[in-house]
Amino acid sequence: MNKEILNNLVILYIEDEDDIREFTFKTLSSIVKKVFVSKNGAEALEIYKNNKDINLILTDINIPKIGGLEVCEEIRKEDSSIPLIITSAHSDHFFLKKAIDLNVSSYVLKPVDLYQLVQNMIRASEPLFLKKELESVNIELENKIQDEKKEIKHILDTQKNMILLIEDEKIIEVNKSFQEFFLIEDQDKFLSEFDTLYKIFNSKSFFEPYLNISQTDDIEKFKKLDDLNKIVKVKSDDDNELSFLINIDKIENEKNRYIVTLLDITQINEKLNLLDFQANHDGLTGLFNYNKFKDILSKEIRRDKRYGNDLSVIAFDINNLENKPLDDEILKKTSEIVLNNIREFDSIGRWDDFNFLIILPQTKIDGAQYVSEKIKTNILKNKLFVDNKLNVSFGITVLNKEDNIETIIKRVKSSLDEAKKRGNNCINCS
Repeated sequence: MNKEILNNLVILYIEDEDDIREFTFKTLSSIVKKVFVSKNGAEALEIYKNNKDINLILTDINIPKIGGLEVCEEIRKEDSSIPLIITSAHSDHFFLKKAIDLNVSSYVLKPVDLYQLVQNMIRASEPLFLKKELESVNIELENKIQDEKKEIKHILDTQKNMILLIEDEKIIEVNKSFQEFFLIEDQDKFLSEFDTLYKIFNSKSFFEPYLNISQTDDIEKFKKLDDLNKIVKVKSDDDNELSFLINIDKIENEKNRYIVTLLDITQINEKLNLLDFQANHDGLTGLFNYNKFKDILSKEIRRDKRYGNDLSVIAFDINNLENKPLDDEILKKTSEIVLNNIREFDSIGRWDDFNFLIILPQTKIDGAQYVSEKIKTNILKNKLFVDNKLNVSFGITVLNKEDNIETIIKRVKSSLDEAKKRGNNCINCS
């Protein structure tokens, strides 16, 4: 099956680095039907428009004239199902997010492992290859119904992705990967328990989101959703959380026949979640960084102004009497102490070296003073802080009607400066 897929692949390969392009081109040309090669985005789009037999795109992200993702976006306007594989020397949160939006099949980091690249090409091309195979088989359906069912089952079972067939709202075939995932070896037993998509997507394994897909019109509505809304989370038998992108394609010349493919995108999602965390959190303490903190504060200000709620902000600073540099353990311990002394819906961010900011929703000035006193007490009695002769200063302010994010942050920082002028371990309100 893999050899058949490779023998039918016509690849548009886009890479601006000469050595990489030449080596990869020679390797791919020896195992696939044909490779069109380009060194920039503009030329690549021209090649694609003039060669309708291209059925897989392999592109670097950073290419001249038109970027790799922009090329993919233009091609997506022409063909919503052609497999897209992108390569890059870096993992980037923005690029991964856009890659999911474009339904990119695979994201490959450089230097490219050619064996893994070929495996990714095969997996990405399986659904379309399978669709064409099924359409080909269906030409003689009337005369060879039983033989064809065996052939379809064989084709389905050779696929690594979870795949099933629907006819008139009922599941009529399911491949071995699907049966193995649900731990049901016998297909008849599987189909008696899960005879519609609704039952599958609302089983205990599928926990986010709960998809109401059973009628043909539901399927057509689902096909029109953007790709982010076609992602489901599934719990495997060993209790691991997996992410799948659902593709539903209508089989040509068949009124109510569809092929449903679940493509495992767990690794892409994990990278996206990690990069999202790194973009919004301080690497040492795990607290929100200053940019994310301001984003949260801006939302709190809008919400509290709308509903007339109280809002307090605390700024505090750690330093020592001898003005010596403070080590990372002090920062980590400070974060731990603060998190243990604020509520779940309060927010804390690291603003600068040893400076922190805290948001206290629905809290008046006296409540903020109480929280500051509690944090101060727990910091000053901790052995690490005692041994290093540390002191702490607090500035507090509350939200006024005319405040915006700049004015309230400026005021709370000024309040902290005033506390530091007054002496060690002071709490100042403004």
